[in-house]
Amino acid sequence: MQSPSNVWPSEVPHNVYAIIKEDIRNVYLFEKKVGTGAYGGVRTAIRLDKRYAVKTLQRKQCEKDISMLERELSSLKKLDSPYVAKFYEVYYDFDYINIVTEFIDGGDILSIMLREPERRFAEDKARDIIWDCLLGLNHLHANEIAHRDLKPENMMFGDGKTKLIDFGFSGIFKKDQENKSS
Repeated sequence: MQSPSNVWPSEVPHNVYAIIKEDIRNVYLFEKKVGTGAYGGVRTAIRLDKRYAVKTLQRKQCEKDISMLERELSSLKKLDSPYVAKFYEVYYDFDYINIVTEFIDGGDILSIMLREPERRFAEDKARDIIWDCLLGLNHLHANEIAHRDLKPENMMFGDGKTKLIDFGFSGIFKKDQENKSS
């Protein structure tokens, strides 16, 4: 088996905010699991009295498709919008890669909608959600990023806003490629 220094971080973009080769449990106190996805799970974690969302990926899985991790990190580090979850840092050790982002406490839009009367939003609330998502998408597109997995589960509500999350399937495009299919 290869040591971490032989595999990591040379394949990871060097322009992310922070890549830290340390066991994240030495820095964050983990709480509960709040989500799962195709490549890993998301848990809440506390550091210095602030709550974060930590997406934990199995390193072996990432090494099979390092390009997906590169896309997600490249996308996250470019974004600074109140309508997109904020990215902070990445921790890695021999077994796991942990992506630390803003914790958005209101839940995903699908779960919220299913708790609504008649399992749908009132028109004014739907309008506000769509508007926030469009503002987030505008920011993504201004930074030449296509989300490519936009769905209610990847829209979180918090601080009175809807924010986009999960950039694992995102892609970078150039302005001259806008009209080409991906």
